[in-house]
Amino acid sequence: MLFDPRVIFVSLWCIECLGQIFFGVVFGSFATETWAVVAIAVIAFLSGAQLMQYGFAGHRSQEWIDQRWPVVKLPEVISERFKLLMILIYSVVALFVIQRIIEVTGIADVARPLECLRLKIVKDHIAEREIAALMKCLIFGAALSLYFLSDAVHSSKITVILLCVVGLLSALATTGRLLLLMFVLTLIYLMYAQKIWGYKEIFASLVGFFFLFFLIAFVTNKAPAEEWMQEKVWSCEVGHTKNIEQATAKAQSNPTNAIESSAAASSSSFSATDRLVWNAKTYFLASFAAFDHFVKTGQPRIEGGAFLPNAMRLVLNRLGADLAMRPAVNPVAEIAMPTNTYTAVFPLYHDMGRVGVLAWFFFLGGLHQFLYRMSQKPGHRLFRYFYAISLYPLCMVIFEEAYASSPGFWTVFVLTPFAIQLIRLVLAKLVISGKNTL
Repeated sequence: MLFDPRVIFVSLWCIECLGQIFFGVVFGSFATETWAVVAIAVIAFLSGAQLMQYGFAGHRSQEWIDQRWPVVKLPEVISERFKLLMILIYSVVALFVIQRIIEVTGIADVARPLECLRLKIVKDHIAEREIAALMKCLIFGAALSLYFLSDAVHSSKITVILLCVVGLLSALATTGRLLLLMFVLTLIYLMYAQKIWGYKEIFASLVGFFFLFFLIAFVTNKAPAEEWMQEKVWSCEVGHTKNIEQATAKAQSNPTNAIESSAAASSSSFSATDRLVWNAKTYFLASFAAFDHFVKTGQPRIEGGAFLPNAMRLVLNRLGADLAMRPAVNPVAEIAMPTNTYTAVFPLYHDMGRVGVLAWFFFLGGLHQFLYRMSQKPGHRLFRYFYAISLYPLCMVIFEEAYASSPGFWTVFVLTPFAIQLIRLVLAKLVISGKNTL
């Protein structure tokens, strides 16, 4: 019941709405249309989930599902030595990857390497794409650890701890707090579903996550975008401070990157409490307010649509379409607490209005409920893993759309179990003459 997608989805929106009612006075009152669209999303999600739930309820329905969704032919138990071998190989590769990232970004010779590293990664994500493949390797490390942890009940405590450490370090190495969130959410469900963790461990994990989440913000000096324009900026490219006119011109020339570029700001004039409050408000309240701003003003308007990922646009363009590429980072909403996230409702409402919101969230409700029910069936370890990773975009709905926005990210997580099984079969044939004991 705790991880039922219906409970999670409704709880998140209830918390968000209550937060806006009691603590969102800085954003002003919301439009009636904003509340109506959110209500449509919630009702659609619950309807899709409930319909899928009914599909699992009857005896005949259960037989039909079992016949068409048998246990996927992946090993129920992955041997300890294979897990350790894969972790060892990955760890060696990851060290070279991290060294290469340091060389490409040139952060070894600057005074604030962590700030500059985060800035370089964001800039690379938006345009340069020089280290994108290297970052995918670190993402694979997190996925690898989580997939092995879906079988944690058959692993020793030392191996479980090692997998947790490797996965956590891989997530932290990307400097991305959202990958950290995905790792923690997935880990919590996997451990809880296998009855390894209870409520105390879940609470401790969440506390640890929030500590790391805000610690990364402090270490990378993530602060309000407007302050990035008001203070002298540390330049990672040339290693000296630029004056306020240069900083302002840079921000105005690329407003879509203003929020993320603040990671490089020199925030010495802001206390830890100031930055904690700013990060808390931004990540918990500002996205909903940004969506309301769009509903009221129609801005930002994204050419070519806000939902369809660029990978799909490229395919369609090769087939004769003429679709503009979607910006890697959404434009900043000019609200009391500037942000470039607009909740998961935004791209559907932006492109297709209420009908798009209704159809998409109805589909998501059914999908999540299907994965949830399948993950509870004995032997369906693969579905346990898939539902666990689906908790990340589900929990992000009040912040941003995380289902279709990063196809490369999801490709790594979805294909990892099958890649591991392929490696396992190849090693079994090469090392032990086809004797499948790995």
